[in-house]
Amino acid sequence: MEYNYYMEKRKRKKLTHNSRRITPPGFIIWGAGALLAAVLVFNLYSWTQKEEPKRNLEYEMVSQEIGKYEEMVNKYPGYRDAYIKLAILNWKIYKNDEAKRYLEMALAIDPNNEVATSLARSWGME
Repeated sequence: MEYNYYMEKRKRKKLTHNSRRITPPGFIIWGAGALLAAVLVFNLYSWTQKEEPKRNLEYEMVSQEIGKYEEMVNKYPGYRDAYIKLAILNWKIYKNDEAKRYLEMALAIDPNNEVATSLARSWGME
């Protein structure tokens, strides 16, 4: 009986020692977490790489539209809607001073225009 008691005690001691190691379920959880982190990092990197050309393309498209509307304004200086559109397009590409200037021109032509006055309010011009 003493022999069995000694063996049981030894098994318990080994079990507590081995419990510090990663068990198969723990390894699976750790591996899944590491894999998920790797996938997230890769996707974030891929997304930022794809987003930059998209921004440049959008900037180019908006710049081309701005050019068309500037030609229109040069041809028809009293065309209020073109000034409003120029204001919105410039705001879209973060040229806020230009946008406010065009909006002021639109408001000078028609101070009661609802679109222009609501833009002016939202941009803090009034």
